[in-house]
Amino acid sequence: MMHPSLLPGFSRLSQEVIDEIIDHYFVLDQLRLADFTEHRIATKACPLISRAFRDRSQKHLFTTLSFYMDHESQTSLEEFKRLNDIFSMNPRLASHVRVLDLEVKNSSGLWNPCFEDRNFMECLAHISQIGVGQKPPHLEINLREKRADSLPPVTSSIPRSRAFENHVVPFIASRLTSMFIVYLRDVPVALFDTSHNLVSLRMEGITLAPFEDSKRGPIEQRPLIRELWVKASDGVVCNNCLRFDELSKVTFFNYDIMTARHILSSPPPSSLEYIQFDSECTSTPFPLFPPNRPLNTYPLLL
Repeated sequence: MMHPSLLPGFSRLSQEVIDEIIDHYFVLDQLRLADFTEHRIATKACPLISRAFRDRSQKHLFTTLSFYMDHESQTSLEEFKRLNDIFSMNPRLASHVRVLDLEVKNSSGLWNPCFEDRNFMECLAHISQIGVGQKPPHLEINLREKRADSLPPVTSSIPRSRAFENHVVPFIASRLTSMFIVYLRDVPVALFDTSHNLVSLRMEGITLAPFEDSKRGPIEQRPLIRELWVKASDGVVCNNCLRFDELSKVTFFNYDIMTARHILSSPPPSSLEYIQFDSECTSTPFPLFPPNRPLNTYPLLL
């Protein structure tokens, strides 16, 4: 049956085939970096072409939310308001969100007041309603510092806000399964301690904010990491924010011996299948450990 708003030429295609075409188009959109802006405009127009295109296109458009988190950026504040208005009119769209891509102004950007913007918080509230009464969908978060060469001069000091720790972390913690976090300092220890379902982690240049160890939850409730890529983030590793009992894949980039030892020996992960030591442009992958050979027989590591 022809869809009532379907374009000529698509009338004989099933909805499943149309969905496959849209999926393919959005994958191509991610690869065409040379004309990225043009294709982003085109993908945003997809839901308007036909009702047959709408649901699948909206799913792709709202899978990843990307924000520049700076309270001095009027563009960012306007984006929060626009997205909040969209979710308020159509809450179903919030169910598509699977990735939060947050870029901060500097290495202490997680303390920026932008995280307590009313519209941003309401956007999180819309997303958090998805999965109430059932298992919520998985979530990935990317946290990184904005490239310094693209920043305007700093004209004022930034007041510190605990909104990320007090509001954002509790929202994402139970859903978070994957994290990419680079070049940030003063990261709240709660981000790692309370992300109980985190299994994939890539971190580089991370330092923790001061914390009281006595106020942390039991180590048994901390993330059980299975895939890890780590560089210059020994504080996160050595402060027992993570567990590595079931680690299957690990890459140490410009590693230090103490970090490698802590990950591989306390306790040694019996499930480890792949280990790699990477230094700038070199790469030395190690094969599987022989099944009957304990990790402490590898003096380079331990």
